Formats: sequence, structure tokens, C-alpha cells
Amino acid sequence: MGAPIHPDQNLLNYLEYRSVPDITTETTTPSPDGELTLSFLLEPHEVRVIHGTVEAE
Repeated sequence: MGAPIHPDQNLLNYLEYRSVPDITTETTTPSPDGELTLSFLLEPHEVRVIHGTVEAE
């Protein structure tokens, strides 16, 4: 096993696609009592960065 000597364009496109992280954003509103519950299902070895901000009313 090792690196192919002459990778074809399909392989190069696939590797480029897989090397770019998938970045998504989502806006949600807390419940009336101010609680916000988040739940995520991660794939094996997946890492997810969750960043939140709270705006004062």
C-alpha cells in the first residue's frame, strides 16, 4: 500500500473535497425560560466545535 504514482483527476477531486472541512451554522432560539438544549450524534473519531453567543436583551 502507498501513494499512487499517477493519481487520476477523479482521485484528486475526491481528496480535495475530503480535505476541506464541512462548516455549517445554525441559529436557534432558547425556550421562554431561557434554556437551550443541544444534542449531536457524532461519527466515530468525529470532532465538532460548538460556539455560542448570548445577546443581552
